[in-house]
Amino acid sequence: MPPQGFTWTNYSRPYWRGGPWDGGNFIGIPDDDKGYASGINVTSNKQQESAFLSFNNFNDSDLIIMVLKPSGQLQMMVWVEELNEWKVSWEAPENPCDVYGTCGPNGVCDKNKSPICDCLRGFVPKSTDEWIRGNWTGGCVRRTKLLCEVSTSGIAPKGSKNDKFLQLTYAYPDGINCMVWTSELMDVQQFPYDGVDLFLRVAYSELDEDKRKKKLIIGFTTVSSILILGIFGCILCRWKANQRGLKTSFRLISIKMQGKMSTDNLWEEQALPKDSLELPLLDFTKLATATDNFSEMNKIGAGGFGPVYKGKLEDGQVIAVKRLSSHSGQGIEEFKNEVLLISKLQHRNLVRILAYCVHGKEKLLVYGYMANGSLDTLLFDSKKSHQLPWPKRLNMIQGIVRGLLYLHRDSCLRRLSVERETADFRTMKGISTFLVMHGRYGLEAKD
Repeated sequence: MPPQGFTWTNYSRPYWRGGPWDGGNFIGIPDDDKGYASGINVTSNKQQESAFLSFNNFNDSDLIIMVLKPSGQLQMMVWVEELNEWKVSWEAPENPCDVYGTCGPNGVCDKNKSPICDCLRGFVPKSTDEWIRGNWTGGCVRRTKLLCEVSTSGIAPKGSKNDKFLQLTYAYPDGINCMVWTSELMDVQQFPYDGVDLFLRVAYSELDEDKRKKKLIIGFTTVSSILILGIFGCILCRWKANQRGLKTSFRLISIKMQGKMSTDNLWEEQALPKDSLELPLLDFTKLATATDNFSEMNKIGAGGFGPVYKGKLEDGQVIAVKRLSSHSGQGIEEFKNEVLLISKLQHRNLVRILAYCVHGKEKLLVYGYMANGSLDTLLFDSKKSHQLPWPKRLNMIQGIVRGLLYLHRDSCLRRLSVERETADFRTMKGISTFLVMHGRYGLEAKD
């Protein structure tokens, strides 16, 4: 074994150890703490099994001394003429890991970790309670015992015990060649860099455990990656489905319209086939703007299925917008039937539907505006009723009857359920289809 530098406590226990001499340095002292090395040399006499340490001061102008303090601190001091005092250029131990046996047998000390002590690979604390309390001097023991009783004939060196050979640890530092330990390892320290690799024999099961950990990590990583990719794929598919739904649900169309209806931003809904409906789909924001966001000031009436608002489009055309109530219970199929039927009803005594709108849960119908208002405002107002003399009323009744006759007999939709309310009968001999709701094929008229 190469010579080592030690300081002792009461000649019985090492306090600090510098590690074996490799011909230029003590390998137990980190490379960043080699202030002592300048001028130091160790000469070994193998025959006498002794070693001598000498110091050569290359600069005669420097005064250097080596001091061992009562605390066990070993210091190399240099006299600084300018300051007129001794300056410490190197000392040991410098940190808790430099103290001999801080982590006990088979323990390894790392000053950059907390706690500073850990067990070598394949070892566990001898006393967990002491270890938790920060008393690491008990060291570590093997987690799995080596099968040292197995015959190793022809392998063990001559004169060595079989079990010691099987438990050996070795290192190969520069300048020393091979170093072998057959007993417990004491005073092992982990250096951040430029340390000497230590090769330790452990049970095969410890290697299996590492393999299991690697397999577990690989498996967990693989499963996690698959799950993440699956979730991302589902989100992507759903997003694409929504995009396709938007593209197929609303397609820009160009429809020739009579009158002054604007054809900007007209859309056709998938629920209403192009060949069965010649009505434009107006944008909801346009209708909201036309009615001043469905202001109460623009409200001109209300039926059984929602209020009616007066509005004015950008091109100046005045319209009446029926906003179907979300609580009406009407579904998309009923709304389809209604719009389909109303659009096909063409009669001079029926108010013509001009467009429709679907926006989320909102369903709206757009009609031509009847400037004279609702008939009931004249019939049941004592001051305004004189504006309708009986000849004019009779003429209006005849117009209403002609409209009803068309609905029930002459219309191409011969069977239609009709809900009639007073608010639906407009002046100018026109029957409004505002509340001609729930049109269904195959139903006889209620009356």
